[in-house]
Amino acid sequence: MKRKKLIPIISLMVIGALFLLGCSGEMLTAPGEENSNQIAVAEQQGVPFDQLNLVSWKPEIVSQLRVLNKKPQEAYAVKRIKARHGGTVGGDETFGNKVDIPSKALSEDTWISVEVLCADSNGQCSPIVEFLPSMNFLLNVTLTLSYDVLEFSGDPNLLKVYWYDSSTGLWVEVEDPVINEDDKTVSVEVDHFTQYGWGL
Repeated sequence: MKRKKLIPIISLMVIGALFLLGCSGEMLTAPGEENSNQIAVAEQQGVPFDQLNLVSWKPEIVSQLRVLNKKPQEAYAVKRIKARHGGTVGGDETFGNKVDIPSKALSEDTWISVEVLCADSNGQCSPIVEFLPSMNFLLNVTLTLSYDVLEFSGDPNLLKVYWYDSSTGLWVEVEDPVINEDDKTVSVEVDHFTQYGWGL
């Protein structure tokens, strides 16, 4: 009689143990943990444009552009780069923003452009630099972005550089930027072109 009572109890214990072993770790998270994990993943992938705290142009740069009867959108450089030799596009005409393309980074001779854009962010003109065409390189290229034209006088290590991920529509913080405090630039190696902006 005692054996007959133990069999259902042991069966239930075995089924319960198998069920617990078969559960994934996600099923054991407390309420709210799943949402916080999803938010953390989203933050790693980037942030929407309207949530960026972008830095603005220096007032004298905006004034200079107005005196010259130009708009920030006209700060533009374009050059045909030979795949065999490489070259540089941008510089003075794009307020110190440029790209250095090494030899054999291109599969063929290509027109490369660097354009400084004015992004409207919280009622201010925030600089964005767009590198075109949208393409991948055979070797990394070096982008140099100037923060000398920004309304910013603090520690340059506090500045964040973001790149636009067109596949998600989000802006992602650049990893491992190289800061040159003498030239007031940030350099980064990339394998493709996109837009870049500065934030805090």
